[in-house]
Amino acid sequence: MEAEEINNETALTAMFQSIIESKKEVFYKSLQVTDQELNDGEKLEILTNIFNQSRSTFLSRYGKYLKKEHLILFETQEDQADYYEIQHYLNEIVFRLANHENLVKNRRFNALQKMIETSEYFSEVEMMRREPVLYHQLVGQYLTEDEVRERDFEECPGDSLVNILLQGIDNRDGRAKINENSDENEEDSEKVVKSKRKIDTEIEEFDTDDEDQMMDDELDNSESFSKSQWGNFDSAETQSGSKTSQDKTKFILAPEKHLLQDEFKGIMYANFLSGKDKDFNYDTIDEDSQYDDEILTSRDMEDKYFDSEEPEKEENCHEIKEDQSEEDDLDIYMKALEKQIHRRDVDDMSTQLEFLKRD
Repeated sequence: MEAEEINNETALTAMFQSIIESKKEVFYKSLQVTDQELNDGEKLEILTNIFNQSRSTFLSRYGKYLKKEHLILFETQEDQADYYEIQHYLNEIVFRLANHENLVKNRRFNALQKMIETSEYFSEVEMMRREPVLYHQLVGQYLTEDEVRERDFEECPGDSLVNILLQGIDNRDGRAKINENSDENEEDSEKVVKSKRKIDTEIEEFDTDDEDQMMDDELDNSESFSKSQWGNFDSAETQSGSKTSQDKTKFILAPEKHLLQDEFKGIMYANFLSGKDKDFNYDTIDEDSQYDDEILTSRDMEDKYFDSEEPEKEENCHEIKEDQSEEDDLDIYMKALEKQIHRRDVDDMSTQLEFLKRD
């Protein structure tokens, strides 16, 4: 019981804090011109008092700021005085949240299309940096060295080569994970072992000092070879291993390569739409009306208008305003015409039935 009360207190505090931190203007109480702005502590006290005094009053004032997870705090019994009033406000909130979810989906989709055309966020290199392992599995392992160089030069502006190299140093851990999950790492290990065996067979011809120096040189060469990664440019010391790296590139047909590239893009687009890009501030899109689809918005407004019409007015919907578009006029007229034809058929059928009964 105590644990349940603690959970309720935590949930209440989270709900109050969400309202206080809302970017919208929230009314707490009337202030005189000379009064100072309320601080967060005073706002919290007002919210707590109203919630304890009347849940229905709280919902009527602050329901527009609530989220789906807050609604469980307003569960009530039917025998309570304001039960039906609370249910009324809760139904309104649920309806608003459902519409808001659709609105957010549309805004993100429109933003996605705009960003693909005008932003570098969905360029191949930027998506590779966000999801290096996924990129390597679907795209990177099938690229030749020429394709990697072409990608890096075309996709990145100005001093991009330096940036890529610096980021390559910073992201060694991420690249290490790729090597651990690929067959390339096993091949590198085998070559290091072979080099070591070769050294062991030759050290008898040298003294101890020469042997140590030779081991260091060979191991350095092996390490520099194993550090060659996709997306990076080999230094002068490792360019000798470019042929070996070229041989390790997995070969697939061009159509398959394009399909995998499209699959990678599709996954990245879906992650963005579902809110999985952790470093992206979705508030800049979800709360921005510039990403609203004007056509969908106008249709929603028209639907609300016609839904609010009385049945008698709906029957006369062919009497429309001149300033409506021709396409909308035609649709409305055809619907009205279908209703009239249907009624006429029903009347004809009833007339025929009466005639048959008389006979």
